[in-house]
Amino acid sequence: MHFTEKKLLFLIPIAAILVAFIFSLIVIPMVFSSPKEVKIAIINYDEGIQTPNGEINIGKEMVNQITKVESPIKWVKATNEKGFENKEYYAALVIPKDYSKVQASLKTDNPTSPKLQIIVDQGRDLTLANMTENVLKELTNNLNKKVQGELIGIEKISKEILIEPISVEIKYLNKIGDDLANGNAHRVLFLITWIVTLVSSVLMYVYISKTTGKTKKEINIKKLTKVLYGALASIIVGFTIAFIGNVEYSLAIPFIKTALFISIGIYCLMLLIIGVLTITGIKGIALFALLMFLGMLTINMPYEFLPTIWQDWVYPWLPMRFLSAGLSDIFYIGGSVLNTNTLILTYIGLGGLVLLLLSFFKKEKNKGE
Repeated sequence: MHFTEKKLLFLIPIAAILVAFIFSLIVIPMVFSSPKEVKIAIINYDEGIQTPNGEINIGKEMVNQITKVESPIKWVKATNEKGFENKEYYAALVIPKDYSKVQASLKTDNPTSPKLQIIVDQGRDLTLANMTENVLKELTNNLNKKVQGELIGIEKISKEILIEPISVEIKYLNKIGDDLANGNAHRVLFLITWIVTLVSSVLMYVYISKTTGKTKKEINIKKLTKVLYGALASIIVGFTIAFIGNVEYSLAIPFIKTALFISIGIYCLMLLIIGVLTITGIKGIALFALLMFLGMLTINMPYEFLPTIWQDWVYPWLPMRFLSAGLSDIFYIGGSVLNTNTLILTYIGLGGLVLLLLSFFKKEKNKGE
């Protein structure tokens, strides 16, 4: 057995073990996923009623009881529904202003069912939307059972009211249909975009690094020209990916907005990757390959389902998450091309451009053309 064969004999199991550990990290979010601090608002408009024994506000009592229960839900006491606009919570339980008055009527000769409203924002994340809707349905079912027990024995109560003393209305915001892959449209196009970005960035880096010229100034000018060509290439690729989503996958996405946002995202992330590679060399692509693997499940799962260590140490370091978040905003809540995620991606791109410009000051041997 030759010496090289001996080395391979030990290298194969070592490499296999290393790969096993790396891929075991990738699936950590799936293995240890559990919902925590999922925000649901409870909005109490109940004005209460005056009785001989003082004021009664059933809505306020409900808020106090519900928010004391320990659960994966983080209840947010809100005064109105504007928090949906700022993405402060995924769903809300709304108690109307006449709730105490109407519920008190259940024990009178003219009973009327009090009403509660459940609001669910599917556009934030369909998985969490379904989860929060089920939580609120279970909560209102328990409230109904409690009131039912209080009404048993009242002769004049109707069967309809006894069966469901509290009526519940469910309202959906940014409802997601089947034409958006059941809320996975942004994940599908994100995955394609990120892989294309990695491949394109490596090719652009090689293209730029092979630039030659008679003087350093000439070389740098040519490099910047090639960087501008990268912007054109990003636009072409961005429109191609939007076309794939719109035509091949039949997704009901806004074509122009999607194409422009993806183009911006590709170019900004490309600048980052090229900037890093100019400092580290081609071996630096391993860093972005690792980020890709770590990000595949991390970005495709709701943030609230990630293990705490993943939320603190992995999620913040994934620059491509802004690409996924931006697509989600555009597809499900009618976001514009120039949203918060676009701004952050722009900063990321500028950071990569700075790294690229710094590489111009590195001492290199001039190469003749």
